[in-house]
Amino acid sequence: MAYGQPPRGAAIIGSMFVYKIKMNPDGTIEKFKVRLVALGNHQKYGETFSETYAPGTQLSSSRLILYLALKMNLELKHMDVRTAYLQSKLTGDHDDIWVRLPSGFKSSSGDVYGKLLRPLYGVRQAGREWYFTNRDFILNQDSRWKQSAVEAQLYYAIDSTTNLFCVILVHTDDYFCICSDDKFWKKFVTDMQKRFDTDVKDECTSMLQMSVERKGNTFEMHQRRQIEDIVEEFGEDTNMKKVDSPMEKGLNLPINTTADPKLRYRALVGALLWIARCTRPDILFAVTYLSRFSTYATKVHWDALIRVLRYLKTTAEIPFVLKLNSTTSRDKCNVTIIADSDWAHDVVDRKSFSGSCVIVDGVLINFITAKQPTVSTSSTEAEYISASDACREGLYFRNLLTELITVVLPIKASLDNIGAGCIAQNYVNNSRTKHIDVKYHMVRDWIAKKIFELFYIESNKNLADIFTKALAAPAHRGLAHRLLGGHPLP
Repeated sequence: MAYGQPPRGAAIIGSMFVYKIKMNPDGTIEKFKVRLVALGNHQKYGETFSETYAPGTQLSSSRLILYLALKMNLELKHMDVRTAYLQSKLTGDHDDIWVRLPSGFKSSSGDVYGKLLRPLYGVRQAGREWYFTNRDFILNQDSRWKQSAVEAQLYYAIDSTTNLFCVILVHTDDYFCICSDDKFWKKFVTDMQKRFDTDVKDECTSMLQMSVERKGNTFEMHQRRQIEDIVEEFGEDTNMKKVDSPMEKGLNLPINTTADPKLRYRALVGALLWIARCTRPDILFAVTYLSRFSTYATKVHWDALIRVLRYLKTTAEIPFVLKLNSTTSRDKCNVTIIADSDWAHDVVDRKSFSGSCVIVDGVLINFITAKQPTVSTSSTEAEYISASDACREGLYFRNLLTELITVVLPIKASLDNIGAGCIAQNYVNNSRTKHIDVKYHMVRDWIAKKIFELFYIESNKNLADIFTKALAAPAHRGLAHRLLGGHPLP
């Protein structure tokens, strides 16, 4: 930062100090942090910034690199760049940004203003500048590095002549890496430390707030500490009664026009959604369904949300952890998608819920619950829409994995509705199908091109059933155990 008096008419933004306690995975304090940040909300478009977009990382990609570490029998490495945004420079047309120092602070020369030479945290384009700085460094470090065309924050270097297989997944300032060549990796780390202030970890024990522990050829992922913190913050009492399922079977809640302002409904929904999307697929449907009431939540909605918390507390004692294990060969990988749907269960708008999961060599990589955008006129139509959405997810992972290893085709797609399979495998056009949006018919082309092959699966064995509706406790517990790694996945 260059201190001085800003020129007349210069755009000036404020700044402040942010204090944070950084925790270890076990809940102990790692360090106390204080950071000077700019008040980017004071910036005006066209004056001090224009483009701000920077690609992020898919949560599923974090599980994917763990799978690759198991498949290739490689150690998972972890690095992070300290004060990453300050390692890049302001570029472009809007690089003349002045900040006012926090109240009571002055530079050694007595100035209370400073011109930014680097993108301070809080500046709107800071993330974008860091993305380009990091990308250019990696791609220029060695000619063998390539950026994934599917996942922008994934970089790989593969050389069959030297048996080099190196993959890096970047999440802002965290690097999760696997590498088969120690010499190549040491050179990369050395270059990183010369360019950036880098902290190289001995082993990877956490990833995006998820605890990661390797036991042989298995990774165990959990968020026990976060669950304990949520229970302590939102639990109505310390002795919450145990429950065997996150949601009562057949529950249908009303949508109100008024809300109870005392309830911290949105805060709890947000915390539970993060847990569900990361390591607890068994609560994903319940939290997704209850999130629709965030605007007008009342006591009845709050009680249903607290039940999810009671279920997490109950199962954390077992404990439930997401296990990723793979014993397949290095040469090829098999991708399986499983799709399911309910039909018009929601009595408010009669739209159906789609559910799907993507499994690679027995490892659960991705899982989704989503309400369908239209009302389906039959269970077959709802299942067909769900199958089409699931195949899009499968195609994404097929494209991503193909950059790294060989994917066996056709991809196995399983669903429990024979009628939906008939529509997908045949160009049916009648009164029951002619109104279906054309985008869902893409699955027909994929099947015709032998990218996917459909298989029928019995409803009571369909793993995706847990993503479409609230199940009775025995059925829910059985599917949850399978998804979380208690039994082999297909």
